[in-house]
Amino acid sequence: MEVMIVVVIIGILAALAYPNLEKYLKRARQTEAKTNLSAIYTAQKIYFTLHQSYTKDINELDLSLAQGLSRKIYLKHRQAPSKLKPKEILMMMMHWISGPSTRTRIYSTASTTLLQSKVFNVLEPSSLVSKIYLSFIVLGSFLILLGGCSSSKIYHHRIPSEDALENISRFHIDRFEGEQSGFFREILIYEFNRLSYVDYLEEYPEGSDDLTAIVDAEVTVLSSREEEVMKQDMNYELVEHELVQEQSSGKTEARKAFEFRETPKESRWFQRTLDLEINFVFKSLATNEVLREMKEQVSFQQIYSELEESLLIPDPDQEMNRLARMMMRRMLIKISPVAQQEILELETGSAPLEWTMGTVDFGHPGILKGVRYATKEEYEQSKKAFYYVLFEPKRLDRKERFIFDDAAYIRLKRAKLPDSLMAQLLKLHGRSFKPEELKIVMGRLINAEENATYLGMIKSQTRENRRSDAVNLAAAHYNLGIVHQLLGELEVASYHFAQANAHQPKDKYAQKWADTQIMMGVYNPVDSLTGLTITKAGTSQAPEQSMVRNQVEPAINMEGLDLIPTETEMPELKPVELPPLTNELQPQDVGSAQGTSP
Repeated sequence: MEVMIVVVIIGILAALAYPNLEKYLKRARQTEAKTNLSAIYTAQKIYFTLHQSYTKDINELDLSLAQGLSRKIYLKHRQAPSKLKPKEILMMMMHWISGPSTRTRIYSTASTTLLQSKVFNVLEPSSLVSKIYLSFIVLGSFLILLGGCSSSKIYHHRIPSEDALENISRFHIDRFEGEQSGFFREILIYEFNRLSYVDYLEEYPEGSDDLTAIVDAEVTVLSSREEEVMKQDMNYELVEHELVQEQSSGKTEARKAFEFRETPKESRWFQRTLDLEINFVFKSLATNEVLREMKEQVSFQQIYSELEESLLIPDPDQEMNRLARMMMRRMLIKISPVAQQEILELETGSAPLEWTMGTVDFGHPGILKGVRYATKEEYEQSKKAFYYVLFEPKRLDRKERFIFDDAAYIRLKRAKLPDSLMAQLLKLHGRSFKPEELKIVMGRLINAEENATYLGMIKSQTRENRRSDAVNLAAAHYNLGIVHQLLGELEVASYHFAQANAHQPKDKYAQKWADTQIMMGVYNPVDSLTGLTITKAGTSQAPEQSMVRNQVEPAINMEGLDLIPTETEMPELKPVELPPLTNELQPQDVGSAQGTSP
């Protein structure tokens, strides 16, 4: 019965999600069509420059269309894509962008007909109930896949920059100097060959050609440093004692007492810093005139603990290879006269469905809401959604529990909870409560002022599912960094990337922080000696433009204030007898463990 209820719910959700699927498919097709139209336009311009006329045969163009579009055209026209005329391809792509103006017939091949017959033969139950049941299973499976693969990408179109090289379609690298220049030369050649709208010439071209540029490059900075960092910390251990006290009646009574043992701890970390800087000069083959001079810089900085497995720490040579490829791609985007599309992947956070035992996780609802706004380029709404997650990373529900174990008390000790309040909370050692139970217990243990000040801290440090908070906070900060970067607010973006790395250290977050620092022009490879590192940036104050407010003590001017209390008649306070706690919650006396031994 429970399985049928789940299947019905999944079927209903699938029916609601199907319209969104069509939107995602249309958007993907439109993006693909726009990309191919841009490629055809560029290829025709190159052909016109060489032959002073446009071509009607697409085979004469140096062009490679996207595979998905070619397959669609082939199924519709029953012929190979290479034999299609440019007009037919353009009409097909315009059909995708604007939608069909007339009703068209969908053709099917023998292979697709055979596949459909096999599918319908399998789904041919004898009863209507079986057919509905199988339909719900298929829709439910599709919904799970859709939830895991839902769109979280921003398709950002970059217009050609001021450094774009117009009317240049061929390149040749003449001189590449500096440390490991041969290695970086091969990477640049590989990136040239990946582009469909340019050609790389292996041999030095002869004669004069206005379409060819000669590239000279020099590696000016190549640095890979690993610095050992020793961190001083305090290790806390909660020790339980049993105190034997003699009562007036002569009987002895054993009571529990707790003590925090503090021992200094020194942990070893190492900080890796990679820096690469290359100067590029582009010259015209025909006139030997310098077309463009560019200095490209890319860096990476991350800190690793000695407790991390060595297999999880990237090799520095592989990291330098990744940085070099990233630099070359960014440089080629800058000099490209063709509009480029940048795909930015956002994160969805974590909020597993409890009835699936944590196996199905569609993401945090608040983060998903911000992602939907961001993919529709509604950035102001997306920022509000992400900032809300920072203040409430996990919404409490009835199934949430608060556990008062040793680890929770150690976290509270590190959070600087007052000792007097800690002594009251130790009465709950070994217990767990639901949200409504904790509210009642806290109301009886501590006064109203302490409740208003420290209840949020107590909840956050004792919550059972607090591990997912770090994931959600890191995802929200990272998404905010992406959005602020798109809006040109680089200082705020840098702050959020550093905060994301502080909550959940990842190389992706650290790379974004370094890139933003370089874009701002404030990055210094020796900042580890002067102060600014990604570790210290993760503990910095939020910029004024950010919605995150720093907790700062208000400055009060004491001059001219009469702080002597006046004598006033206070109303008589009558004692109110509170109902006693249950036997299960009856607190135990907690004595001071200072100066005592077990």
